[in-house]
Amino acid sequence: MAAEIPANAPRTLALADRLERTPLGHAQMFALSAMWFALSVLWGSLLTLIIPIQVEDMLRRSGLTAAQVTAQKPGILGLVVAAGAIVALIIPPIVGSLSDRSTHRLGRRRPYVIAGVAVTLVGLLGMVAPNNLLIYSTAYLLMQAGSNAAVAAYQGVIPDLVPKEQRGHASGWLGMMSILGNIVGLLLGSVGLSRVHADDLLTFGQQAGVYGVIIAILVVFLAITYFGVRETPLAESPAPQTFVQMIKALWISPREHPDFAWVWLTRFLVVMGFNTVQFFLLYFLQDVVGIGRDEISGYAALMYLGLLISAAVAAIVGGRVSDRRGRKPLIYLAGALMTLTAVAFIGYIALHNLPLPGPFLAAFNSVFYCGIGFGIGYGIYQAVDWALGTDVLPGGDESAAKDLGVWHIALVLPQSLATVLAGELLTATAAAGMSAGTRYSLVFAMSIFYFILGTILVRNVRGAR
Repeated sequence: MAAEIPANAPRTLALADRLERTPLGHAQMFALSAMWFALSVLWGSLLTLIIPIQVEDMLRRSGLTAAQVTAQKPGILGLVVAAGAIVALIIPPIVGSLSDRSTHRLGRRRPYVIAGVAVTLVGLLGMVAPNNLLIYSTAYLLMQAGSNAAVAAYQGVIPDLVPKEQRGHASGWLGMMSILGNIVGLLLGSVGLSRVHADDLLTFGQQAGVYGVIIAILVVFLAITYFGVRETPLAESPAPQTFVQMIKALWISPREHPDFAWVWLTRFLVVMGFNTVQFFLLYFLQDVVGIGRDEISGYAALMYLGLLISAAVAAIVGGRVSDRRGRKPLIYLAGALMTLTAVAFIGYIALHNLPLPGPFLAAFNSVFYCGIGFGIGYGIYQAVDWALGTDVLPGGDESAAKDLGVWHIALVLPQSLATVLAGELLTATAAAGMSAGTRYSLVFAMSIFYFILGTILVRNVRGAR
């Protein structure tokens, strides 16, 4: 995918001059984005279904009453996810910086991707049929460390190898493969848990089956990216850098790089909105909609499936359109669609408790679980936001993975903050005696605030259309 450096090439050329970026075809785009599919299968199954149900099961095994489990599970889930997000804050900038300076014969990125996936597999094995929250959380943190190390290096491949005029297209492929991975992960979790009944706990076989398929997908798609992506190794080692110097270099001044700072902040806010509701949708379906445990995986899969299919189509289309029309108009459209859908969720909660005619309520329910509007907005944002981030990287190609690692914090920090804030809000309002509908309406209102602010502030990005 990139030409080898001639033996007599000048060793003082900038990296941008040493990499020959030729237009990429669909097969190359597929290989370039294959690992995003596998990583999204991982998170699409774990975060939406597997982890929430495993946390609930561990609380049930601890001897708590059903009422205590219902009240405590959002807060416990938020703490587990937040602990993993802290690991995800630390790993990407450091590993990204190391990969930027790597002279390995396989390239700057692939050695770290391989090592990260290996650690991820060990963590996944530890998450099968946990006996208690401490063992489970430790394995989850290990899995987080490995997957974020892989992501930190992997996300530097697009700025390394893709011509700037194709980055929206490549970002669309990234978004589409990520969303398709979420769809597969969702279906995998739904099928794997399809025989969970109201009073049953997950069996070892059910958990081992789901985790086994996730591991197999990671290995297969790692191989596709490994053999399909040909990096150009650095011709010479960069100047030596101490650990202290590397840590200092992670700071990117908002005053010197305002566009990067605004893109970081707006991504942070939009992802805050998404994570405020994402981790609790399963509990929302149980506690507000009233779906029983024996049917929850099927209903959750149906709701997410409509959302993600529309998002996958919107991602590949939105990425290509942004190459021609600019990034910001599509960001505005995406933010508006996600905001309106969050408003519709609150409307559903209000109408759900009213004595509405059957046909009207059935029509409203179909809009609710499909979430087509949110899916289109999410897909566009997933594609275009990544392209916008690569457009304003402070260090250009020389430090792409390090800068994207810093930018990646805007994706993982909200997992820590949003899930804790929303989880504690749900727990505190339950203790205060508020109805489930009122509690989840407050959560959706929080997400609306984040979506609106994160969308409006994109106008401050001056260096991109």
